[in-house]
Amino acid sequence: MNFSTPEKMKLDASVSGFFGAAILTIIAILCLYLVPVFPAQYTGSIYILCHILLTISMFIIWHRPHLRMEYILLIAIVIHLVLFPAPIFSSNDSERYLWDGAVALSGFDPYILSPNSPELAELRKIWPTPEEHAKYPTLYPPGALLLFSLSAMAGPVKGIWLWKILATLASLTSIVIGYDLLKRRNLLRHFPLLALSPLLIMETAIGAHLDVFSVLAVVVALALFDREKFVLAGMILGWSVSVKFLPALIAGPLLFTLGPKNAFRFVSASLVTVLVIYGLARVMGLEAFGLLPVFFEKWRFGSPVYNMIEFIFKPAQIIWVIMVIALMMFSLSAFMARKKQMVLAVLVTLCVPLLLSPVVFPWYLLVLIPFVALRPNVTILAWISVAPLSYIVLNKWVSEGIWQPQIWPLWIIAIAIITGLILDSYFQRDSYFQRRSKPND
Repeated sequence: MNFSTPEKMKLDASVSGFFGAAILTIIAILCLYLVPVFPAQYTGSIYILCHILLTISMFIIWHRPHLRMEYILLIAIVIHLVLFPAPIFSSNDSERYLWDGAVALSGFDPYILSPNSPELAELRKIWPTPEEHAKYPTLYPPGALLLFSLSAMAGPVKGIWLWKILATLASLTSIVIGYDLLKRRNLLRHFPLLALSPLLIMETAIGAHLDVFSVLAVVVALALFDREKFVLAGMILGWSVSVKFLPALIAGPLLFTLGPKNAFRFVSASLVTVLVIYGLARVMGLEAFGLLPVFFEKWRFGSPVYNMIEFIFKPAQIIWVIMVIALMMFSLSAFMARKKQMVLAVLVTLCVPLLLSPVVFPWYLLVLIPFVALRPNVTILAWISVAPLSYIVLNKWVSEGIWQPQIWPLWIIAIAIITGLILDSYFQRDSYFQRRSKPND
C-alpha cells in the first residue's frame, strides 16, 4: 500500500491552494476589465467583489510556505502588467493630477488658481478636471506636482498612460525592493502580503493613486536604513514629504535605533532635502503649501473614529480630543520603540493621522502594507481588508452623480479594528505571530 509522506501531502496542498488562488485572481482581473460593460450602479460592488477575491487569494498563498517566493514575485509583476490597460474607475484623482501638471506647465500657479479661475478657461477646454474639484487650488506638495507635470507633458490623451506607467513602476519597484528587504530579515514567507496585496494591486491599476509613491518611499528608506545608509534614507524620506506627507512619520520611531551622530545625519539629510525641494518651488514662483485644511473641513469619509468623536463631542472640543488621542498614541509608539518593537512603533505612528482624520479613503492605507509584511498583525490586515467596503459609495456616484457614503462600512471597519486589537493581544501572549515571524523586529 502506498502512503504519501507528510512532505508530499504539504506540497500537494500548496499546489492545489495555488491553483485555487490563481482561479480567484483570474476571475477578479476579468471583472475589473468588464466594469465598463456592467451597469454603472454596480461599479462599487464590482470593486468590492474583486477586492474580496484577491484578498482570499493572497491569504491562501500566504499560508502556503512551500511555494517559492521567486514565483510569487513573478506573479506579482505579471498581474501588474496584465492590469495596466484596465480602466481607472475607483476615483477621478488622476484627472486632477494631470490638470495640476498642465497648469504648472502653462506657467500658472496651481496653488493659487483653482480650475474654475477665468485665467484657466482656455486650458480647461483642453484638459478635463473633476467638477467637484473646480473650486479648489491644488493641495499636493511640489514633488507630486513635478510627477504630474512630467505626465502632463505627454498631452491630454497620452498623459494618463504615462501617469499609469509611473505608478506601475513605483509599485513594482516597491515589490522588488521589498522582496530583498524581507529576505535580508529572514521574513520572506510574508512576501505575499506585499506582492499580492489587493489594495496595492488595485489602487495601482484602476486607481492610479499618488499614494503608491508613498509605498515606494518607505520601502526604499527602510532598505537603506537596513544597510546603514542613513543619509540616503533621510533624503528619501525628505523627498517623500514633497510628494505625500504621511511617510515622513516613520522617522520618529526610527530615530530610537540611532546614536546621536547617525541621528543627526539622518535628520539633517531629511531637512535639507525638504528645504531644497520647497526652496526650488518657491524660486519658480509657486506658493507650495496647498489647502489641506480646506479639504479636511469639507470632506467626511471612511473614518469611524472621527465620526464617533464628531458625534459625541461639540465642535470646539473635537480638536482637543484629537490632540489627546494623538499624544497617547505617539507615547505608545515611543514606548514600543524603546522596547525595540520598531515595526509596531512605526505602525502606531502611521495610524495616528489615519485613525483621527475625518477622511480616510482606502488608498490612504497603502503606506501600511510594507509594515504588515515586516510584522503581520490582525488589526492592520483586517483594516486594509475591509476598508474598500466604503467603495459602495461608487454605485450612486458613478450612475447618478450622488455622493452619499454609507454608514454600514464604518461599522464594519470599526468592528474589524477592535476585533483585530483583541486578537493581536491574544496572539502576542500565545506567541502565534512569533512562530510565523522573527521574535524581534
